Amino acid sequence: MSESNQIMVKPESQPAPAQPASEATQVLAVIERVAANPEADIDKLERLLDMQERIMNRNAEQAFNTAMAQMQAELPVIDKNGEIIVKGTLRSKFAKLDDIQEACKPFLKKYGFAVSFRIKNTERDVCISGILMHSQGHREETEITLPADGSGSKNNVQSIGSSVSYGKRYVYGALLDITIKGEDTDGVPPANVNNVSPQQIQQLRNAMRMAGINEQQFCNSAGIQNINQLPADRFNRAMKYLQENRAQGVQQ
Repeated sequence: MSESNQIMVKPESQPAPAQPASEATQVLAVIERVAANPEADIDKLERLLDMQERIMNRNAEQAFNTAMAQMQAELPVIDKNGEIIVKGTLRSKFAKLDDIQEACKPFLKKYGFAVSFRIKNTERDVCISGILMHSQGHREETEITLPADGSGSKNNVQSIGSSVSYGKRYVYGALLDITIKGEDTDGVPPANVNNVSPQQIQQLRNAMRMAGINEQQFCNSAGIQNINQLPADRFNRAMKYLQENRAQGVQQ
């Protein structure tokens, strides 16, 4: 057969292999089948819905952790451009909140994160909560409670504003694990690195609730004015104290 008369037979294209359905999709398919059945077992349907919710939450947390690890590898080191000057003398330098936010904003957007704050005032303190949210639905939260900063010649409003500004910087840095050049104490005692961390404070507050002890009682027994002033090396003893009080309450 001459070359011109040869018939070129193209191999049949093979369909792409089907991708396995995700675990959440499989559960959803089962839920739809059960829901479509008029004789469906309601208890079984509720268990399936609970399972789907757990799977979605787990997947959201995994997506959060993956994005967080990728973002932290790219976050910049923040310079301390803020200055505290007392009577013409430079007392300390700190990283300004707007500098931190401006430097981190592109990376938050790139990896699907957003940060928001909640402020709660008491008679003596200001509680600043920070929430780090991810586009897949998972979120992490931390908080710090500070006394109003009455240093210098601040009035009441300025004292609260100063504590809120400091608290936002501290919480923002804790949520993202931001690196700041040098130690960022800002001249405020609660930021002492030897004191309990925001995560430890939350553990203490949870233990207080379980033991039926309010925060002021705890502070009085620890000889401190504010929970943020508890030295880090006393954290384990404080937790043991609260756990023992809880155990005694259960026995009674």
